[in-house]
Amino acid sequence: MERYDPIRFRAVLRFVAVCCCIMMSGQTFSLDPQKSITQFKHRSWGIADGIDRVRAIAQTGDGYIWIGTGKGLFRFDGFSFTRWKSKSEDPDPYPWEMVGSKDGSLWVSCGENGLLQIKGESSRFWAKSNEGSAVTNVHGIYEAGDGSIWFAGACLARFADEHFEIFGSESGLPNTEFSAVIEDKLGTLWILINDKSQPNNDYGSFAFRRKGESRFHATPQKFKNGNRLQIQSNGRIWIAETRRSVRAFTPNEMDIQFLQPEIQVGSQDILFDRDGALWVTTLGDGLRRVRNTDALGTNNVEQFSDRADKFMQSDGLSSDVIFCIFEDREGNIWVGTNGGLDCFRENKITSYSKREGLPFDQNLVVTCTADGTIWAGANPRGFMHSTGDRGAFVDIK
Repeated sequence: MERYDPIRFRAVLRFVAVCCCIMMSGQTFSLDPQKSITQFKHRSWGIADGIDRVRAIAQTGDGYIWIGTGKGLFRFDGFSFTRWKSKSEDPDPYPWEMVGSKDGSLWVSCGENGLLQIKGESSRFWAKSNEGSAVTNVHGIYEAGDGSIWFAGACLARFADEHFEIFGSESGLPNTEFSAVIEDKLGTLWILINDKSQPNNDYGSFAFRRKGESRFHATPQKFKNGNRLQIQSNGRIWIAETRRSVRAFTPNEMDIQFLQPEIQVGSQDILFDRDGALWVTTLGDGLRRVRNTDALGTNNVEQFSDRADKFMQSDGLSSDVIFCIFEDREGNIWVGTNGGLDCFRENKITSYSKREGLPFDQNLVVTCTADGTIWAGANPRGFMHSTGDRGAFVDIK
């Protein structure tokens, strides 16, 4: 009989896990929009797992999840984290931002050191000494519909056909820093500008370029500095502002108009998941999730309002300071924090407790009547029963 080899066995398990990720990538899963965050399966990784501050998260076509940390770039295969190391004399990356593109590449912003492109077993470092020399301090990477890659940082640049194109004043843009790029449903490119030379700390503004145009148009509207742009299914663009809130805007001829409601927390990153729920990171108040922004009307969501789901360090989050958020192809939500990495997955078994609105949740005896009503009781607390609303219970005192 062949002897058991634990190293070989673990390697086989990792291979199976990656194959499962690849096979599942064509399927559409998601987190149940009717559940609260506390009802999802949650796991976190931190210092004990070799993971510290997480600045960026991405996924490549082979199913791997990539994690950018203060200790370097790591690849996660479903079981363990492996640090990626350069096979050349190029420096190991310490990522600021990452995107997995459709051609299988992983694009990594390495701050002032330039850009790293990883594709399969090969890599290329676009450093200060080569063609991508001006593309540094990149905070935003975006793949447009035509497959070109846009970079927002010390300059605005586009990569296509193995060539960088840099946009400056000749294209209608100011000579300043840029934070994010996004393309709306009409093919208009929106650029988030952070011009620290502006008075009253109103660093933020936009520039846009309509489909078919060659020049950008700067908008007059000024605001506190922004960090991330996301498009909602209805076509509205939302911005995460670190010094104000999360809110949407709409084009208004050659300017923009901000809309209500506002999610009144300072945020560095936001995400609309595939079911339309808005996930909001905060810089000290944990994670927020608004299941349906349309249901808010024009009413703002205050910092600790119950109109948004909350998940904080007291609930098991690795830190209340969050830098990034990402949805993988299976619909899992990954969160990068000051203390590590968190992941939220769907649960086959849904739990209910006081966190989800139960009047009481200790020493319960549960039964179901013929009409489908769930009854629960505890001595000496009393009884409660389910209502027609999913997961809602009425206290019988």
